[in-house]
Amino acid sequence: MSSSLPIPVLLGIYSLAIASVCYFGSSIAERISQDHRKLQLCLSFISGFLLALALLIFLPKSAEELGSLEKSAHWMLAGLLTIFFLERFFCFHHHEEKGCEKHSHDLTIGSTLVGLTVHSALEGIALAATMISHHGVGLVVLIGILFHKPFEGFTIGSLLKDNPAKASTKKLINIAFAFSAPIAAFIYYFLSNSIDVFSIGEALAFSAGVFLCISLSDLLPELHFHDHDKILMSLSLLAGIAVVFAFGLFEFGHSH
Repeated sequence: MSSSLPIPVLLGIYSLAIASVCYFGSSIAERISQDHRKLQLCLSFISGFLLALALLIFLPKSAEELGSLEKSAHWMLAGLLTIFFLERFFCFHHHEEKGCEKHSHDLTIGSTLVGLTVHSALEGIALAATMISHHGVGLVVLIGILFHKPFEGFTIGSLLKDNPAKASTKKLINIAFAFSAPIAAFIYYFLSNSIDVFSIGEALAFSAGVFLCISLSDLLPELHFHDHDKILMSLSLLAGIAVVFAFGLFEFGHSH
C-alpha cells in the first residue's frame, strides 16, 4: 500500500479531505435533525476503530521505533492525560446538540474552540508522524480522523448557530477550525526534517494516548447511560476493531 507520491503531496491531499469533512460537519449543524440511535451506532463503530488504532497500530509501531515498550507506555499516558485534562477543563467533547444545550452553562465558544483546536492539532501530528514512518499506517490514521472530524465540526457549528456574530465570521471560524489539523500536520512534518522535535516513536505513542482517550470518552458514556440496542452497539464496536485488525493483517503481512 505504498505510494509513489511524495509525502508533502499526500499530506496535502489528506489535509483537503480532513478539512472538507470537518467543514461539512459544521455546515450541517443547523440543517439536520439527529437520529439518536444512528448517531450512537456510528459513535460505537468510531470508538472501536480508534481504540484498535491506538492499541494495535500506534503502540506496537512506537515500541518498534523506540526499542522500548516502557518508553512507549510513558508517552501514551502523556497523550491520554493531555486529552483528559483538556476535556476536564474545557468540557468540549459533545456529539449531540442537546448535550451542548444541557451543558451550555459550562461551555463557551472560546474555550470550546481552544480545546478542540488543540485536540485537532494532535490528530494532525499523529497523521504526519505515521506518514513519515509508514505510508500505509498514515492512510488508516486518515480514515480514523475522517470518521471523527465531522462530529467535531458539528460541535463547533452547533455552538455558533445561535451566536449573534455575523454569518461571515462564523464561516471563517468554521474554516479556520477545519484546517487546524492540516496546519499542525504540515508544521510537524517540516519541523521534523529540520530540528529535533518529537521522535516518530514518541509521536506515535503520544497519539496512541490521544486516540485511546477519545475512544473511551465515547465508549464509557454508552456503557453507563444507554440501555437500548446493546447488541447492535456492541457489534458496531467490534466492526470498528475488525476493520483495523484486518488492515493490520493486510498491511504488515505484505511488508515482510
